[in-house]
Amino acid sequence: LLEVLDPSQNATFVDHYLDVPVDLSKVLFLCTANVIDTIPGPLLDRMEVVRLSGYIHDEKIQIARRYLEPAARQQMGLQSDHLHLSDDAITSLIKWY
Repeated sequence: LLEVLDPSQNATFVDHYLDVPVDLSKVLFLCTANVIDTIPGPLLDRMEVVRLSGYIHDEKIQIARRYLEPAARQQMGLQSDHLHLSDDAITSLIKWY
């Protein structure tokens, strides 16, 4: 991967599986990661890091209420009157999961 991302080498990249030269100099590579701590330094040096914000707390609560809670209830065979999940409980799940 380092060879592919290096501008001085990617124009003359050789695919060793097919044994074919490939010009990757005009290719845009996109990588995604939840954390960058595990990306090796030399690889990270060749990347432009763009940080995107995640959901805000209220959006996470709504996602849990509208989608996750009903799906979990259905999977466990529970009716809405069998279990009450408080906002504090959902907040704890969001914070500590």
